[in-house]
Amino acid sequence: MTHYLIRPVVMADLPTILRIEHLSFAEEAFNWTDFLGFFRHAPTTFLVAEDDGEVIGYITAHPDWDDPDSGYIASLAVSPSYRRLGVGTALIAAVTGIFAERDARRMALHVRVENTAAIRLYESNGFRVAATVPHYYGQGEAAYFMVREAESGVQH
Repeated sequence: MTHYLIRPVVMADLPTILRIEHLSFAEEAFNWTDFLGFFRHAPTTFLVAEDDGEVIGYITAHPDWDDPDSGYIASLAVSPSYRRLGVGTALIAAVTGIFAERDARRMALHVRVENTAAIRLYESNGFRVAATVPHYYGQGEAAYFMVREAESGVQH
């Protein structure tokens, strides 16, 4: 597996992150204001992956609002030409490692039930489907609520 540089986001990364976000999520994409909020409120768990100086993916996570002992992955996306090359796994490992250092009991996220590639990525990184949430997304699409418990590998 190729190793990518994983580092915290800097403001100059945001335009590239927005481009990757829109390529990945189209009309459901987060906007500039959303990413600025992630940057300001959770800067240590908003990370990018770089290859040869180019931002090729990102992950943003924060403490779960309903369970402060848990982390929540708000978004993860990888540039289309770098998908299935280990970038997503590297980003997940980095952010879960940060939360493990904070003694997080679990990590959680939501993913479209139709997004089989993302579901496989999360499952291969220790997440499991805990619930189905109907009408989670704007077009009425359902989501899986996925979790990764500490004993399944949140610890670093």
